[in-house]
Amino acid sequence: MAIDSIQKIIAGLGRLLPQRFKQAVVGRPGAPSNLANVIHSVLNALPGPRFTILPCGGVLEGYRMKLDWQRHRSLAYGTWEPQVVDTIIREVKPGSFALDIGAHIGFYSLLLSKQVGPHGRVVAFEPFPPNFEVLQENLQLNGCKQALAIKKAVMDCSSELVVSVPDDEPLPGAFSVVGTGGPRQIAIEAVSLDHFLSDNSEPVAFIKLDVEGAEERVLRGAGKTITSFHPTILLEVHHGPFPPEQHPAVAILQAHGYSLTWIDRLDYTSHLLAKGKALRNL
Repeated sequence: MAIDSIQKIIAGLGRLLPQRFKQAVVGRPGAPSNLANVIHSVLNALPGPRFTILPCGGVLEGYRMKLDWQRHRSLAYGTWEPQVVDTIIREVKPGSFALDIGAHIGFYSLLLSKQVGPHGRVVAFEPFPPNFEVLQENLQLNGCKQALAIKKAVMDCSSELVVSVPDDEPLPGAFSVVGTGGPRQIAIEAVSLDHFLSDNSEPVAFIKLDVEGAEERVLRGAGKTITSFHPTILLEVHHGPFPPEQHPAVAILQAHGYSLTWIDRLDYTSHLLAKGKALRNL
């Protein structure tokens, strides 16, 4: 049996288990159960390639993803952020224009592409080169011609940034353009959303925003976009040990007249759904 076949068999078994059982084993986000830690340790010790292409379960059943076996198995199992996934399924409509800001290797880009369908459009932003390469590959693996990957960070202005990156994780999900990620430095391009969309007339219906602490700067560079289109915004708020309501992004969205609903409230990061006036009045 090929070594990577063992990984595919394990991933397949993981997809077959009932969703409630899988979530009970996994535990809370950021606080995996003791059983989950034991299982992860055993699976990480198995022989096999670190990077592999696996069929997906759950909402992405029928899709495939290239991923880091040691870090991203939950993407294939279909257990990743179930409340966030359910929100996207509920909010994103066929034929709409959606943005994935902080796309990582493309889990949510694939989900958004599925939701908007062949007549919709997705633009996925990911600045970290290794992540971006896998993001592109995952979009191509699944024939997502309606999705365009952009190798840029979204910020409050268009510029070149020098950022520090981690050396211990090849495809980091917590890569931040505003934090201290590691000893190695690289230059990346940044663009404001208003600048990127300056020639766009198509209404932006939905924005998924996961930028590891740069939420305020992204929103400050998207004022015209927000005012023009009132897109629904689903963002991960990095608030640290403070109440999530104190994050500056909350005040910005409230100033734009958004209605806010907390999808989850965790110790250091929480997910917020913001709906604009145009959608609330439908």
